[in-house]
Amino acid sequence: KNRIKSGQTYSYRNYLKRFKTDYFIRMDADNQDDPKHLIKISKFILNGYELILTERKLRQHSKYMIVLTFLYNKLIGFLVKKRLKNYSSSLACFKRKYIPFANLRFNDHRYLPIISIDNNVKKIKTFPILHKKRMFGSTKYEMSRKILFALPEFLYFFYRLKRGCFKN
Repeated sequence: KNRIKSGQTYSYRNYLKRFKTDYFIRMDADNQDDPKHLIKISKFILNGYELILTERKLRQHSKYMIVLTFLYNKLIGFLVKKRLKNYSSSLACFKRKYIPFANLRFNDHRYLPIISIDNNVKKIKTFPILHKKRMFGSTKYEMSRKILFALPEFLYFFYRLKRGCFKN
């Protein structure tokens, strides 16, 4: 628990300073992703996968949000030259060595799959999951904020990525 609210990226950095695990699993607490998938992720870890992403099926989001995510995934695939179905999993697992957590800022947690790929992650697994309606909490990233801030935020991140800010 953080003393002050500082966002997810800060929380991940704070946690990973204290705990030296080989893998890091990110899962939102709003109950949209079923915890039973953690068992599947554990099996993929045992099989040597270094980046494990989930692909949301039957999403309980607006059509507008689904279209934006589709376009985002196509743009990222083009820019990173890696063809995956999804780059924005809320439930994902990362091999720690591919992410320099000390260099993360503001909303960089959104781009952990891209950072892993840029650091030459070798074995990647994507698997489909059923995406449920949010049961707890509410999003802090409303549609108006996505429209106004998502592209500039991503461009700043991508600029830093290409300058080598996330290299191990």
